[in-house]
Amino acid sequence: MYGRNLTTIPPGVDGKQALEEVRRRVFKEDGPAPGSAEAAVGYLRSEHMLVRFLIARQWDVEKACQMLKEHYKWLAEAKMSVLLADPWPEEAHIKKYYPQAYHGMDKLGRPIYIERPGLIDMPRLLRVVSPERLLQYMAVGSELQIRRRLPACSIYRGEVVDKSLNIMDLDGLGFRVVTHTTARKVLKDVVAVLQNHYPEVAGRTIIVNAPKVFSIAWSFVKPMLDEKTVAKISIFGTDKAAYSEALLELVGEAAEEHPDALQLLPLAVHLGSVVLFYAIHLRLQLPRRDDPDQQVRLQLLCDPCLQSRGTHLLSVLQHLEVAVGSRDLGLNLSGLFHLA
Repeated sequence: MYGRNLTTIPPGVDGKQALEEVRRRVFKEDGPAPGSAEAAVGYLRSEHMLVRFLIARQWDVEKACQMLKEHYKWLAEAKMSVLLADPWPEEAHIKKYYPQAYHGMDKLGRPIYIERPGLIDMPRLLRVVSPERLLQYMAVGSELQIRRRLPACSIYRGEVVDKSLNIMDLDGLGFRVVTHTTARKVLKDVVAVLQNHYPEVAGRTIIVNAPKVFSIAWSFVKPMLDEKTVAKISIFGTDKAAYSEALLELVGEAAEEHPDALQLLPLAVHLGSVVLFYAIHLRLQLPRRDDPDQQVRLQLLCDPCLQSRGTHLLSVLQHLEVAVGSRDLGLNLSGLFHLA
């Protein structure tokens, strides 16, 4: 509950007492069912988790506990423990026709999520993935965010990191996507899941390359969002200078040290990579396009505190190979890097 979260406590409310009461109740009547898969996951009743739900309900203990109780029930009904163990063989197909990925951290240590709705091809996506399966995939991504990425970023920074920076690149967005019946239904369901079960995870959302047709999509989405969420969203058109300045302000020296960073974003996400954009924040070296050997090995050199933790967070120590070619922006990925 420490750090920036202290500023969310309303005047007259004892934040420490509120947290202690919620903690007491989730270990009793308002917690996961005894013996369930959820009851065995310590993070689901951690301070990091409970504070997010308290903030979402303005530090009202009763409302926060009710929200948590419903969340634990939803996790069980959705069989989240099973979904997390699923190898997701259709993931490559999903990323091909619905490009999205994570890329390092911003100046505040928040994981950066980048999505390209303008490249979504719903007809081809739905040939392999049902709307229900797609919703499950998005829910699993959110669960990995709170169980792995945020704790990993917190350990790396040495302070609480409980939110992400989201970048939505709408280049290519057309009427066909924003009016697609199934796409709108999936979007509505995803928003409901995020609002009800993953509150206070989005720190900022930057929308870039918004075309005129975006107004149709925004008129559909905005009413589903609460005021706090809407206030965190900044929308930019195709003025590259304007949105680049906004991104650099949030991300910092990673993009400044590599002048091609913003140009790498579309290609990196299109290829399903989570290693190129802003990778310097995780102490990676971005490949040079003029490398005479055309081969660059990237190795993450993490802090010793990470190496001493015998948990799944050590997956951030993955090695990967990147082949530097001449097509497009001169990059061809042969591996992926995940903070999950």
